[in-house]
Amino acid sequence: QGINIFVKEKATPPNLGGSTHDPVFKDLMLERVLFYLQTLKKHKNEKVLFLDCDIIVFQPFVDDLEKHLKEKDILHQGGGILAFNSNERIY
Repeated sequence: QGINIFVKEKATPPNLGGSTHDPVFKDLMLERVLFYLQTLKKHKNEKVLFLDCDIIVFQPFVDDLEKHLKEKDILHQGGGILAFNSNERIY
């Protein structure tokens, strides 16, 4: 079992936290969702984890994550953590 790491590099945007009305914020969020969808389609029938770059992990969690993904297709923990079973039900 391998681990795939994807990095999406982009110039530093202005601080738009909470600026959901801002057109730049909307464009960034749309780009993020399209990147997620593209990545999930490339990795059909695999488990895929997206972490924001400011997430720090202090304890092993992959076994726990895989256990929960046996029962669910999508897991979300606020603050930039998303996990998927990449299958036809989530597109």
